[in-house]
Amino acid sequence: MNNRISKFHSEHPDVLYLGIITFSIALYFGYIFLSGKLFFIGDIYTQFYPWKEFFRRAMQCGAAPFWNPYVFSGVPFAADIQKGVFYPLGIFFAFADFQSAFKIYILAHFFIMGYSSYALFKKLGFSPAACTAGVFVFLFNSFTISKINFLSALASYSYIPLIILTLLNYLESGRFYFVPLFGLLFSLSILAGHPPTVVYTVMLILAFAFYQFARGELRMDIKRAFSRFMPLFAGVIAAFILTLPQTGLFLELIGLSSRGAPFEYSMAADTSMSFMNMWAFLMPAGLNGFSTNFLNDWYSYSMGMMNFFSITALFLLLLSFFYPKNRLYKFTLTLVFLAVVISLGRNTPVHSWFFTFFPFFSMLRHPGFAMTLFTLPFSIISAHAVEHIISMSPSHIPFLSRFAYTSGFSKKVNRVFFYLMASLAAAIGLIIINRALFIRTYNLTPQAAINFVTGLFIFTVILGINFLLFYARERGFIRGGFYIFVLLFGLFFEFTFFIGGVNPLIDASIYNYTPKTLQAVQGTDYKILHTQDLTENRIFPGTTLYGAETNFLSSIPSNTSTLYGLSDAGGYNPVEPRVYKSFLNSVFLPGGAVNHDKLNLLNVKYLISRSEISDPALEKIYGGQVNIYRNIYALPVFFTTKNRDSADLIVGQYSWSRKKEYDYTYYAIEATMEKDGYFVFSGSMYPGWRVYVDNIAAPVETCLGIYMGVKVSAGYHNIIFRYFPVNFKWYMALFFAASAAFLYFAVIWPRRPPEKS
Repeated sequence: MNNRISKFHSEHPDVLYLGIITFSIALYFGYIFLSGKLFFIGDIYTQFYPWKEFFRRAMQCGAAPFWNPYVFSGVPFAADIQKGVFYPLGIFFAFADFQSAFKIYILAHFFIMGYSSYALFKKLGFSPAACTAGVFVFLFNSFTISKINFLSALASYSYIPLIILTLLNYLESGRFYFVPLFGLLFSLSILAGHPPTVVYTVMLILAFAFYQFARGELRMDIKRAFSRFMPLFAGVIAAFILTLPQTGLFLELIGLSSRGAPFEYSMAADTSMSFMNMWAFLMPAGLNGFSTNFLNDWYSYSMGMMNFFSITALFLLLLSFFYPKNRLYKFTLTLVFLAVVISLGRNTPVHSWFFTFFPFFSMLRHPGFAMTLFTLPFSIISAHAVEHIISMSPSHIPFLSRFAYTSGFSKKVNRVFFYLMASLAAAIGLIIINRALFIRTYNLTPQAAINFVTGLFIFTVILGINFLLFYARERGFIRGGFYIFVLLFGLFFEFTFFIGGVNPLIDASIYNYTPKTLQAVQGTDYKILHTQDLTENRIFPGTTLYGAETNFLSSIPSNTSTLYGLSDAGGYNPVEPRVYKSFLNSVFLPGGAVNHDKLNLLNVKYLISRSEISDPALEKIYGGQVNIYRNIYALPVFFTTKNRDSADLIVGQYSWSRKKEYDYTYYAIEATMEKDGYFVFSGSMYPGWRVYVDNIAAPVETCLGIYMGVKVSAGYHNIIFRYFPVNFKWYMALFFAASAAFLYFAVIWPRRPPEKS
């Protein structure tokens, strides 16, 4: 039996290691399929769950999800690229409930990452075992795993290895059919919906293209290099054209949103990774050491500020310094260093240089996301170390006489790791002896200090175990195959044990949880609004994670109102309309006071707050984890005013309907007004809305600074408001043209023979 396994391994090594990768992914995520639990914390519930549910309802009733009336008094839905409306793998959410589609979506993208990164490492020349080690580091580090909370980032990030693999295949072979494939994969990364990841992907593409060009093996002159890179550039342009139905609408939205104006550097670098956050490379909770509080720390993980790549992977990094360095190693080590420096943001000048001079970088926030540049190169370095362990350390051969290179290898490694272990042990001892001073200096609680020492001790122990196993392997005390198995197991165990809590599991029934507060506000055509103390604080107390999250849901968080058919005058979205957002910010005055005129104009009937509000115009109707106040003077959804710049109301009667239950692009109103005036629809003014009065097109005018309206005469009228994106038909025409070109060059046009290098 063992002989058969050995023979199969020698003849089909890739099958065995791909099986290990498949099993590892299935094992890591198997619990969500076998239990009644699911990921919840973070942006899943407050963004992606309501977005995907809105998408599903619209698609299943046959309506185009162009407009969402439930946040910011109405905003484009499909235009926001984060919604992933045009992303092909998002189709799971159109036909299945969110919980089921969510599981399939996660698994599909981790398999894409796992298989494509394995193929990339093979392309770079690594053996199957080394490839598998690199795949584990790439798949299961905290930066990757935290993407489960942000589905658009997970999807965009998933295509990085496959895009780089296609790029390298084209640059080496010159076969043209790789160009359409490259463009198609890049377009999928764009459509997945996370622009920062796309920007960092472009940076990786440029870096690997430069590396490939600089390699001596290509030996191309400038002319041939130009002819090789021009089709690649054309593929990138074609990819953007393929995504125009999405990116065209998104760029229009960005131009009218608060993201349209370039950020001030202080804002763009606000969530820079600090030097203290770099402790997370050693311990998963940074200064918290071994004990983690993911309920409070998940945001730092999701922003890339707390990154744990396993102690075993750090051991491989240290070990790699002692092995021969090739061009690939030096190149990836440079990328690793660059990624860390950029992630530090304002703590170094490098990020500001990129912010100032690199195209599109001035539109990026959260420097920690630059760790996107780190994960793949670091995984390659891990594979590099494993490859040398395999190739340069055959067992049962005297340690010092195998290669000329290793004549001093043993002494160097032993000496460095001895000093390192001694330093770590000394640090632990000094902290314990000077515990009180340590707590005061770093402003820690006693428990945090204990956590830190515990984490440092565990780091030391695992690093020491790795060194002892390596030493035993070098001396031939254990077999090479067994050592590689233990190494892979150690990587997987660390990632599972330490990082599993980044996305804690909660009973899936929470997705069907109905807040008690909903009874106080349901069944109204008016809007709700959260005060600033709710929009800025998303952490609620609770004895368990489930209790804390249900307490949080009692506030009917922004975006979740979509689930219950409630319109929110506010929202939680980085691309909110700029003019509307400015108006919204003026509702709340210093000291907690409220501008009632603007609150009434926003159609807000219910104000939700964590703090008490003492205001005679607001009636408290609910108290608990949050307080709900009723505003009796809120204006209705439709009303008529004498002029478009002030709410000087005209008496009228109105009834309205839509074509389909979940079609929010069409409103038919029967209106009777006593006087001439402006009929106002309290939905945000946005290009693409048209209005028809008694079947005659009329100009849509901006009313009261934020709403849309139409001038009408006294009497009875049929009024129709209809929304369709202004340039969508043109974008679709260009999409079909680009698709035809892709089909032609990828299938119909005969494949050219490879260029001679």
